[in-house]
Amino acid sequence: MLMDLPASAADIKSVFSVIGWKLLFGILLGVAAWYILPFEPLVRKAVVLVCLAPTAVFSTLFTDRVLGNAKLAGFTLASTGILSLILITTLNALIPI
Repeated sequence: MLMDLPASAADIKSVFSVIGWKLLFGILLGVAAWYILPFEPLVRKAVVLVCLAPTAVFSTLFTDRVLGNAKLAGFTLASTGILSLILITTLNALIPI
């Protein structure tokens, strides 16, 4: 449901743009959280992992109501879900506690 593949080059560009900005800010916020927050390493690790969480589920509804392209938002949600699963699993194994 609400997850069709992008139909045009503009849709593909939009998906890559959203995923790129999400990754950029997720990584920047995660690095900032790790080095700036005054908490114990376990809490900082949890915040880093949350920074890389998938796009919100409600973004599909918001996109449908405002922009009218919920299928593209659904595809972006599914894509970031898979990507986030890989990133969070990898970082969980690599970040020391």
